[in-house]
Order: sequence, then structure tokens, then C-alpha cells
Amino acid sequence: MKKFMAISLALVLVFTLAACGGSGGGSGSIVGTWESYDSGSELTFKSDGTYSEIFHGDILRAGTYTLDGDKMTMKETEGANAGKESEWTIELDGDDLTFIDGLLTYSYRKM
Repeated sequence: MKKFMAISLALVLVFTLAACGGSGGGSGSIVGTWESYDSGSELTFKSDGTYSEIFHGDILRAGTYTLDGDKMTMKETEGANAGKESEWTIELDGDDLTFIDGLLTYSYRKM
């Protein structure tokens, strides 16, 4: 019985962590709206795997995303780079979300 309880608890923990959306880089989830520290654009991630970035009321880009640990793949379906796929390493630290791609780093804060 104790073994069954331990296995059940472990499974609950695994499913709970998976439900966070594979936030990468720390606890929490990327789902929600984030504001750029640099440009003031707003980047929104939805739990259905879609995202959009808005700047002064206009959509800069939109598309789909997937997470695998701290690796994010984004496919742009709307915007100047429609059809383009990009890969990022993300770091999530509380209310700070950072995207890293070699030379480029973009930082956002949770709204």
C-alpha cells in the first residue's frame, strides 16, 4: 500500500509539472502576457500553444510555439517573417523571461 501511495504521489507530481507548460529555466509558466524591457511590446503566450506580439496596438507577429525543457521553437504565421521558424533558449526566473539565441538576448517582465 505504501509503495502504491508513493508511486501515485510521484505520478501526480510529474503531471503537475507537465501542466505548467514546460516553462523552462525555473518554476512557473510562460502562459500570460509579458512586456519587453527594451521596446515596450507585449508578448502573450496562450496555453493552446499560440503566441502574439503587439506593439502600440499593432500585431508585430503571431504564431505557434512549443517547449522542450528550456528550448522554445516559435513558428511565425503572421507578420514580416511568416513561415519562419526560430529556436531560443529561455530562462524563466519569477516574473522575468529571457530569450537567448547566440548573440541576441531579449528580456520581458510578467504583466
